[in-house]
Amino acid sequence: TTQNDIAPRIASLTTVSTPHRGSPVADLVALKVAGRFPSFGPAHVAAELAGLTEEEVENQLNSLGISEAGLLDLTTESTQRFNQTFKDNPAVRYFSVAGEGRLGLLHTSALLLPFYLYIEAVAREKNDGMVTVPSAQWGTFDAQLWPTDHADEVGHDLDHLLAFDAAGTLARYTRIVNTFSSPAA
Repeated sequence: TTQNDIAPRIASLTTVSTPHRGSPVADLVALKVAGRFPSFGPAHVAAELAGLTEEEVENQLNSLGISEAGLLDLTTESTQRFNQTFKDNPAVRYFSVAGEGRLGLLHTSALLLPFYLYIEAVAREKNDGMVTVPSAQWGTFDAQLWPTDHADEVGHDLDHLLAFDAAGTLARYTRIVNTFSSPAA
């Protein structure tokens, strides 16, 4: 261990809809940044169906305060490289949870909806508008998916900025503690 090794002070790490294996949204942004935005094929059809042009991707991300440059670290390729380079510490227990989108007609906030639809069309996997459920799985996974979009998972309702579902957010995080705090977890 090195002088700065904090692993001995960490019993567990729980991630919430973290794109451990990348995000189709990050992959789309990488294509945009590289000047190769899909102009044919399944990704193009999915982007068109979701209303995502190059300009709209940039507008949506700007509206959310998300950096295109930051998303480049969350591509499938970048996360694969990261996972190969940085291995899990055997002394740390790893847990994960994921959201599958909101219940009802609109599965995400209006700002995340185009990304949700894009991911659904391209990956054909449950997602929270930014991350697919399979990508969020790491270590011991709680299969009880959260009925939230990516922002809801941390208590932000992008459709109602002044609203805060403290009870719902607290209940989800209490479930994490209760599920993963037992020695058997």
